[in-house]
Formats: sequence, C-alpha cells, structure tokens
Amino acid sequence: MTALLPVSLDLRRLPVAVAGHGEKALTRLAMIIEAGAIHPRVYAPDAPADFIARAEALGGVVVDRLPSDAELDDLRVLFVADLDVETARPLHDRAEAYKVLVNVEDVVPLCALQVPSVLRRGDLAIAISTAGASPSLAIAMKRELARLIGPEWAERTAAIRRLRMALRGAGTPPAAVKSATDEMIRRERWLPLGGAAPRSDETDTAATTPTDHPRRVKA
Repeated sequence: MTALLPVSLDLRRLPVAVAGHGEKALTRLAMIIEAGAIHPRVYAPDAPADFIARAEALGGVVVDRLPSDAELDDLRVLFVADLDVETARPLHDRAEAYKVLVNVEDVVPLCALQVPSVLRRGDLAIAISTAGASPSLAIAMKRELARLIGPEWAERTAAIRRLRMALRGAGTPPAAVKSATDEMIRRERWLPLGGAAPRSDETDTAATTPTDHPRRVKA
C-alpha cells in the first residue's frame, strides 16, 4: 500500500505550468485552469498549429521550447504529458532540483505529485485516488459519485458558506459556528441521518439501554 497525503493547491497563488503537446497535455491544461490557474504557460517544443490553437483557446500561453532553469526556479508545480521518457526524465530532474512538485503523466516513479480524479460541484470537490494503482477505477468511482451527488450540491455548499461567513463576521465563537452549520445539514436533510456530529445534548444510549442478559448474582 502506498500512503499519500491528499492536499488542495490554490493555483491562483502557486505558479504552475504544463510541458508537452498532445491530448493529455491539453487535459492537464484544462484541469489547472478549471482549478484557478491564470494564463499558465505550456512549454511545447515543435507543437503543431492545431495544438497551439486549442491550448490558447483554453487560456494557456504556448512557449515553443522546454522551460529554462530560471523559469523552473519560478515554478512551484509542473505537469508533464505527451513527452517521451528520455525527454521527460531530465526535465523532471531539473525541476525537482528547484523544489518544484512534478507530475509526469503515466510514469509513477517521476510523480512526487499525483492527481486524483475530481468531482466538482461548485466549491465542493471530491477527490478519488488509487495511488496510481488504477486510474480507470478512480474514473469509474467518480462517475458513480456523480450520479449520487448531483449539481444541487453547488448551491448547498454556497448556502452553508454564506451562513458560516455571516456568523464569523458577527463574531460568533467557532464552536457555535460549527453547531450552526451541523444543524443546517441536519435540518435540510442533505445527508443520511443528518450527516453531522451528534448534538451535545444527545447522550450515548448504549450506556442507558438495559442489557439483554440478566445480571449474575452471588449465591
């Protein structure tokens, strides 16, 4: 079993780029733009005109070469796709020397950063990872979760954000904010059994439920 740490990166604050020119590189570009990256660079030496047009239409800035050391030093995250391993490995090594998190598509040993399959509903993001064991399984699970967790969850997440921000803006203590958001989840019946922690006034019934077995008594 491979233990990985799931994290969320704010790509509005972290410089990120893509290297490569093909369908997988375009998929990575679309992914990071959806996640907030603004006009990220796409390092694509000898890219065909069709790729350049599609990358620019998505919002990328195409550069007709691989990144220089100075550019790698400015990056924090790099996605590499559609490059042969002989090209990708030296790029990976140079990037890691500058402490860049690198993901080389389909080459797990060259991935300090692995990307889960993500289901988005507004600000709600559900990530499914198999630690590289089977991307197909992660995608299949995403499809199943999409059937169970529909578009309505975007507004639900926005509503609970508004409640939380209003309470925090009014100086409500953190414990009371949590109680209010838990109560909203219960009241709206968004999840089975309310989906939130038990209220503080709810007691453990196991301690008060009579046992099915008679007590032993000393003779």
